[in-house]
Amino acid sequence: MYENIFTSTGFGGTGSSAIIDILGEFSNGKSLGDNELWFLQEKNTISDLEYHLIDGNHRSRVDKAIKNFFKYVKKEGHNYNKVFNNNFENFSNDYIKSLIDANFRKPLVRGDLDSNLLDFLYFKLYYSLVYKTRRFLLKNNFEFYPFSFFVRKYYSVPDRERFYKKTQEYTSRLFNSIISDNQSYFLAIDQLVPANKIERYFNYVSNLKVFLVDRDPRDLYLLNKRNWNNSAPYICDTSNVTQFIIWYKTMRSEINLYKNIENVCFIQFEDLVYEYEVTLKKIYKFTGLSQDKHISKFSKFDPDQSRLNTKLWINEKKHKNELNEIENKLSDFCFG
Repeated sequence: MYENIFTSTGFGGTGSSAIIDILGEFSNGKSLGDNELWFLQEKNTISDLEYHLIDGNHRSRVDKAIKNFFKYVKKEGHNYNKVFNNNFENFSNDYIKSLIDANFRKPLVRGDLDSNLLDFLYFKLYYSLVYKTRRFLLKNNFEFYPFSFFVRKYYSVPDRERFYKKTQEYTSRLFNSIISDNQSYFLAIDQLVPANKIERYFNYVSNLKVFLVDRDPRDLYLLNKRNWNNSAPYICDTSNVTQFIIWYKTMRSEINLYKNIENVCFIQFEDLVYEYEVTLKKIYKFTGLSQDKHISKFSKFDPDQSRLNTKLWINEKKHKNELNEIENKLSDFCFG
């Protein structure tokens, strides 16, 4: 059983995996390495469930949210089962069933069909044709419903306390299924939570601590321009520097808030490279890990190697005008 869950997150290309690599060098925990787990934040997963079941509870949207979660589990089950020792699908289905208050049969209605073609055939053709034919033949005005197909419907109105309790039980089952060593102090996971609205996710996982990693905007801009062929899927398109600046700053609108939250540790990626030992002490203090357990230092993260992809703006000539604009507009985020 783990004592702590450590996760690292960033804004796309900012180096969050470096923290997971460092944590993988300790002897008293387990790191999932390159495996990113998105089942708390991805579309149709836990965060969406909280909204649809609690904040925006509506009878049709609740049913849809529950069914979308079932679909997500079925679709991603194969990948996640590899991480959770073949327990992801079973534990996930147990979890969502524990939140369902009622399930019943109900005639098919608009919104139940994901296919536009089926929606057209059933509601535009069949339903309308039968209804109009009966009205014409019987010449009556009473309410009439044609023969309908029935579907299974789900409803749930959990209060927030119940939702969080069931969710934490669920995530604990999953994470404990990974660890075979009863002495493990921590489990390290990349991208378990997003870099925005972090506080929401402390309700889903017990004993969670989050590293928030950011990177100099000039390097991020040049990396996408020069190394990633302007097509990195996790950051803004850099063909327009003005839009890049707006995107970069907007994404970080809450960053100062998280620099002052107890269970969030802000790390500047460049500090890991140029102030490695100082930043390492910061990691020790935040996690409670001791130096004597850091037995494989530099085996997974080498600051000298990472240095090659930093301070790219120095002596850059081709994109000098864009870099000047970034420095002027995003000076608070520029390293040094």
